[in-house]
Amino acid sequence: MPQQSTVSCEKRALGEENVCNLQTVNLNDMVKIKPTPLGKALFAQYYLGGLELECDKEGYATMQLWQVLRIFGPEIEMHFYGNKLPMALTMFIETAA
Repeated sequence: MPQQSTVSCEKRALGEENVCNLQTVNLNDMVKIKPTPLGKALFAQYYLGGLELECDKEGYATMQLWQVLRIFGPEIEMHFYGNKLPMALTMFIETAA
């Protein structure tokens, strides 16, 4: 698994100091997403043979970040305002222990 690193940065806005933490993420990193029925349909459509998206008992699917962006990315913008998202807006990134 690629080496993960965290970078601290400081932002100054209107005289106040805000500290943020940045973490490197590789497009090959594994992520967990929670697909909606629309997301499951888009996944099956992307894989023309109708491959089914495998989810764990909590409803999460694990795949590489680049796959999420490729399959669901274009649909997120199109459906966002119609409240028809292909996946939950929160995802989990697997990092090295």
